[in-house]
Amino acid sequence: MNRAVLFAVLAIGLGLVVVPLAISMPGKAADGEQMMKDFDPIMQRLPPFNLMAWFFVIPGLALALAAGLYSDHRARASESVTPHHATPTPA
Repeated sequence: MNRAVLFAVLAIGLGLVVVPLAISMPGKAADGEQMMKDFDPIMQRLPPFNLMAWFFVIPGLALALAAGLYSDHRARASESVTPHHATPTPA
C-alpha cells in the first residue's frame, strides 16, 4: 500500500480516538442517559408501532421491487431492438 494511504488511515484512527476525549464525550453520555429517563413517561403514552418495519423494511422492499421492475424493463427493451443487417461493400 502507498504510504500516504497508510498515513491517512492512521490519522483518521487517531482522530476517532482523540476527538471524543477532547470534547469530553464520556461526561455527556451520563447527561444523555438522564435525558432518556426524563423522556420515559412520554414514550409510555405513545401508541405502539414498530419503527423498524415502517421506516426501514417496507421502504426497502419497495425499493427492491422498483429496482427489479426497472431492470426487467431494461432487459425487455434491449430484446425488442432489431439489429441492422448490413452487408460490407468491397473497397
